[in-house]
Amino acid sequence: MNQTKRPGGNVSLSEKDKSGDMSKANSGPTKLFMLAVLDLTWQMVVVVLVPIVGGHELDKHFKTTPYITIVGFILAMAGSYVVIKRVFDSYNKQSLNGTKGK
Repeated sequence: MNQTKRPGGNVSLSEKDKSGDMSKANSGPTKLFMLAVLDLTWQMVVVVLVPIVGGHELDKHFKTTPYITIVGFILAMAGSYVVIKRVFDSYNKQSLNGTKGK
């Protein structure tokens, strides 16, 4: 059997993965997906918490429990839809642009 010597030695791909070499995992579609998930996460926190917590606090102030909280919940659901749609559309656009040239 004819084996050629490589600069990294005769180490299989699975052994390199076990050793912590993540350079291939952090490039291309994986990196794009992780950035999209992080973008979605912080936007969802803001879009959900602000209307619900704000509605709850306004209900306590005006003594109208639970009406403004319910309105805040409905606004949070609508905002969540908008954020998810925008992030996924952006992700799809970027992933399609990344594969056009290949």
